[in-house]
Amino acid sequence: VTCPHFNPLDPSFQADPYPLYAELRRDTPVFYSPLYDMWVVTRYADVAQVMKQTDVFSSVGSLQANVALPPLVTAVLEESSLGPAVLMVESDTPVHSRMRNVVNKAFTPQRIAQLEPQIRAITDELIDSFVNDGQADLMPQFAIPLPGRVICRLFGIPEEDFGLIKRWSDDFMELLGASGPEERLIEAAHGFVASQQYFLEQIRERQQNPREDLLTVMLPAELGGSAALSVSEATYNAIDFVVAGHETTTHSIANGLAHLFANPDQLHQLATQPELIPNAVEELLRIDTSVLGLFRITTREAELGGVTIPAKARMFILYSAANHDETHFPNPDQLDITRPNAREHLAFARGIHTCLGAPLARLELRIAFERLLQRLPNLRPADDGTRSQHFFMRGFETFPVAWDVDSSAA
Repeated sequence: VTCPHFNPLDPSFQADPYPLYAELRRDTPVFYSPLYDMWVVTRYADVAQVMKQTDVFSSVGSLQANVALPPLVTAVLEESSLGPAVLMVESDTPVHSRMRNVVNKAFTPQRIAQLEPQIRAITDELIDSFVNDGQADLMPQFAIPLPGRVICRLFGIPEEDFGLIKRWSDDFMELLGASGPEERLIEAAHGFVASQQYFLEQIRERQQNPREDLLTVMLPAELGGSAALSVSEATYNAIDFVVAGHETTTHSIANGLAHLFANPDQLHQLATQPELIPNAVEELLRIDTSVLGLFRITTREAELGGVTIPAKARMFILYSAANHDETHFPNPDQLDITRPNAREHLAFARGIHTCLGAPLARLELRIAFERLLQRLPNLRPADDGTRSQHFFMRGFETFPVAWDVDSSAA
């Protein structure tokens, strides 16, 4: 079963992938993409099965969208003193459990709850900077810096370094998408190597001065810390968590607002009934998730949705298509902030690789929507935002909005 016209980089797909997903779920729910040499999974039940059967559908070596980076790019990456990357997202049990146990201690519900006042303060400080202007581009002015500053605080990274972190995150995502022009990929590879040096220095600094932050929790035993991680594992995973920990939430803020703008009745309902926000966050994550899907590799020949997939095949597991599966979410393309099973979405994946930062993302999104709707009356789009171009991330580059400024309060 092949589908030659499946191309996540096609402009019409980037604009709106959901009509094609519906067609794929109906006609070829599990198919082979000759363009990318991988098998694509679109239905909820099949995606859930892949996430459960980690012995058959492995994460090892799976992270990149496009296996072959150009040789000049690989040459830059090989300059790294850390050796090949070992990421939790790219590992299976027992290596995965050993690494996950370290960071589970850090991402406790208590630690996340303690961040709430800080997240509120950062949110209000950002809104203060533009509240009287009546218009803003929410990407650079809000959606990027909010989760960015929160993640810096969590890891104990100086907030003034966030500009660097953001640039390196873009580089990391560029390498994972592996579809840009070669010059850009070479530049991104240099950025990734520079980020390794930075994080390695930050971790070594914790050896001298332990603090109440995540980098101290991740300090490897060989550097006098308590973490069952090698120095290389600690460094690579810190980079991965910092990137994943803000990039995804940034896009979820704008994706969510775009859907609320398209459903003004529900936007109004949310502004007047903030108690609906936690469930609305789940529904907004379901209807337009920022990570379209991630990858797996088969360890043996496998049967999925009535299709036989060969051993050593690369697979693209589309959370975003599963989140619109009408057999699980009736009327899936309609936003319903009161949807009873919204929380069953797969935006945070499931199983051993369930997103570590899900409680943090939920808290950030809840506070972001709450404060934006409360403080920016009649919030509305000022113009069409521009979509970002990426193989497996969905979001905006620009997101211009406007609201009513109370002239008497100025």
